[in-house]
Amino acid sequence: MLGILRADPYACPMRFLRLPASLAMAALAVHAADSQPMSIPVSMLSVADPALEVTVWASSPLLRNPTNMDFDADGRLWVNEGVNYRGHANREPKGDRIVILEDTDHDGRADTTSVFIQDPELRAPMGIAVIDNRIVVSAAPHLIVYTDVNRDRRFDPSVDRREVLLTGFNGARHDHSLHSVTVGPDGDWYWNAGNCGSLFTDKSGRTFRIGSAYGRGTGELGWDPAQIAGQASDDGHVWIGGFAARMRPDGSRVRILGHNFRNSYEQTVTAYGDVFQNDNDDPPACRTTYLLEGGNAGFCSADGQRSWSADRRPGQSIPVSEWRQEDPGTMPSGDVYGGGSPTGIVYSEHNALGAAYRGVLLSCEPGRNTVFGYVPKADGAGFRLERFDFLTSNKEGRFAGTDFHGGDERERDLKTRFRPSDVAVGPDGAVYVADWFDARVGGHADWDETLSGTIYRVAPRGFKPVIPKVDLNTYAGSVAALRNPSVNVRGAAHAAVISHAWGTRSIPDLRPVTALLKDPDPVMRARAVWILTKGDARKVQPLLKDRDPQLRLVAYRALRRAFEESAPGSGLRSTDELVTLARRMAQDPSAAVRRDVALSVRDLPWDRTGDILVTLAAGFDGADRTYLEALGTGAWHKEAALYEALLARQAEGGRDALKWTPAFSWIAWRLHPEASLVAFKTRAVAKTLSDADRKRATTAIGFNDSAAAAEAMLEIAAGTDKVVRAESLWWLLNRKDTSWKAHGVGDALKTRGIYDPDRIEIGEAVVPAPEAPKYAVKEVVALAGDVRRGGEKFNSTCVSCHRLGDTGAEYAPNLTGWASRQTLDVLVNSVINPGADIASGFNGTEIVLKDGTTVHGIVLSGGDPVVIQSAGGVTQPIPKARIQSQKGLNRSLMLSADQLGLAPQDLADIAAYLRKR
Repeated sequence: MLGILRADPYACPMRFLRLPASLAMAALAVHAADSQPMSIPVSMLSVADPALEVTVWASSPLLRNPTNMDFDADGRLWVNEGVNYRGHANREPKGDRIVILEDTDHDGRADTTSVFIQDPELRAPMGIAVIDNRIVVSAAPHLIVYTDVNRDRRFDPSVDRREVLLTGFNGARHDHSLHSVTVGPDGDWYWNAGNCGSLFTDKSGRTFRIGSAYGRGTGELGWDPAQIAGQASDDGHVWIGGFAARMRPDGSRVRILGHNFRNSYEQTVTAYGDVFQNDNDDPPACRTTYLLEGGNAGFCSADGQRSWSADRRPGQSIPVSEWRQEDPGTMPSGDVYGGGSPTGIVYSEHNALGAAYRGVLLSCEPGRNTVFGYVPKADGAGFRLERFDFLTSNKEGRFAGTDFHGGDERERDLKTRFRPSDVAVGPDGAVYVADWFDARVGGHADWDETLSGTIYRVAPRGFKPVIPKVDLNTYAGSVAALRNPSVNVRGAAHAAVISHAWGTRSIPDLRPVTALLKDPDPVMRARAVWILTKGDARKVQPLLKDRDPQLRLVAYRALRRAFEESAPGSGLRSTDELVTLARRMAQDPSAAVRRDVALSVRDLPWDRTGDILVTLAAGFDGADRTYLEALGTGAWHKEAALYEALLARQAEGGRDALKWTPAFSWIAWRLHPEASLVAFKTRAVAKTLSDADRKRATTAIGFNDSAAAAEAMLEIAAGTDKVVRAESLWWLLNRKDTSWKAHGVGDALKTRGIYDPDRIEIGEAVVPAPEAPKYAVKEVVALAGDVRRGGEKFNSTCVSCHRLGDTGAEYAPNLTGWASRQTLDVLVNSVINPGADIASGFNGTEIVLKDGTTVHGIVLSGGDPVVIQSAGGVTQPIPKARIQSQKGLNRSLMLSADQLGLAPQDLADIAAYLRKR
């Protein structure tokens, strides 16, 4: 059997189907030793629907280390290889390849491979888009377009063309750099880059300076990402960190769509123009998100100089702090699911999987050996994202080789080698998943010396692929191709339709596109809208009254775009028409439409848009954070004027800050102009308000850099206690050496007796080292647990450190939903042996003072003072001058079951309770 595996590596996945686990592991060891290609047997892959099946469509040696992929109109799959990844930058001296895989005999499995190009300049390119005969490759520092002039699918520099469309993306061979292009329904190219920093000029001549603390000091392109952080770009805005953008296909008119990501790997765009993405964590707070236009994801401070951990406030969980969800000016973080390393993503409106998967969002999560699925549902101005495992090799959640588990292998088995790097929908409607295959993901490392890679196909059982004929040379063929399941095939069709529609004609022929407005499929009607606004806006304007809010939304977006880009024949000639349109739609019943109205007036002055913003503010329900952030974005540089206008409209007594409506208090918090300081100080010290309202008021003050803000915070710290005092003290200590340094905050803290580094008392907080467990996991697992008793025991023992639902402290990991995702033995072992698996981000620190006092806890801020949080959520500022030593604790901050006095039955009861929550 082992001899067969060596001789026929391509067949080895099917051979594994017949191997027991012990022999499969032996074969794995032989493969590792012989450097033979490997893949996950399909029997290990679990798909969400029993009506679907997973098959191997292609595997090594047809391809190696796939980073990204895209289909052409004929069903051929183009794959970027990443053999020269990070520390293996010279593993393939000839450079990485772009390979083309094809199923020539239509049996559902690729049988040929060819090389489009291999180039020393290609070092682990992170993105590929096939748009007719233009092959767009993301290979930092360049975005490269290869034009296959003779369409022979081999790049020949004597015939074909190579153009560096954009350049200036820091992080060559780094996956926090430039990523793939996707053609949107509007015909624009959408793309993104991670937070290594970017400095580029588009073809319109505008320069974008997007700095970052992440790439600090690298300077590989002649500039330091940290030094340009906080500088305005030529569009007048300050963008930082990772970002998403769109532009015309010629590289002109770049518009930033959102920023301050950590490392969003890819983006996907719906027919209506909604953008979804995922984003990497630091530590466990990965997310899948609707991207609000202009949205700030919150990973770094507004100037790009401080990461989230430097600004983590007392009581904040890591997901809340990492994405700054309690800060004004940051967009909602979406579905935050924990540790991972998300990669490729696709939204599919048409596929072969059945009605249940129409409008499915698929997101690769190699850190968790899974492709997540969502079916986004409109929820006010945002979307509800309910996650499920679409495809996984690791249903039990026993992860290994990941950053959030310390990077070690832990379990040497196949299921943790499934590393889905990209997902795409083929022209046949099937879903294709690229597997990088490695024991390690993230951490700048890859351990698989076999360079293995596999493409899996997910389709209905017995699926017979049919690739629709695409003819972009004819008008009818181009319109028909707008229905293609593959996104960039549709992108090429969009351009072809426009070319056929007016080309050299003096009067455009839009009849074939206009006919789509009567199509029973609303997605096709939406796709038609984007084209029609480039030919005749009058045909789109009636849709602003359509009963379908989605069509009203896409009509507004397309008309706005036509104005902003001065498209020929758009019918929009001046700012007046956009303002008139925005004023008309500001009272639309759909929160999503009103959201886009707010976003569309961001760069327009108050005297043209003030009444529109006031109308939009009246539509805020006091709870929709996406709507609130859109309103704040639309009020950019108009915050003070909007605040005063809304304050004047408050009910009788509205000038009394304690009588603000909930909706207005949220809007004032988001706007937080200097004129609001007195009101927010009144709210912060008012014991009649909830702690949440008082803390929010304190935050609004903290986001002002003036001397008046510093003084207000000093008065709050002196006049409050408990939660609010801790919050205000944090702001004072965090700002005293930065934005409030010129206001003498350090001296004022001493003279007012609030914080004196020479006199402050530090309480000892020591977590005793655990002894060997007195009972085993299997002993607890064998017992029947009682949910009621477990709840009582949990509330008396665990809530001082752990949060569950709305109860408990945010010190140790939040346990809401956690237990239901774990096997019982994993749950029990985490309490009996808490040091066996410390969650990323909860590694302890030991600080020893010069007087011998010892404090164990989690460092919230590494400035001066060091702010550390200990058991029970107790937070203390420790002056650096009083610290003798500071080092990692190298064990858990959690007391073991024995130390907590939990008997086996107690633990069985707690486990039963947690698994119900």
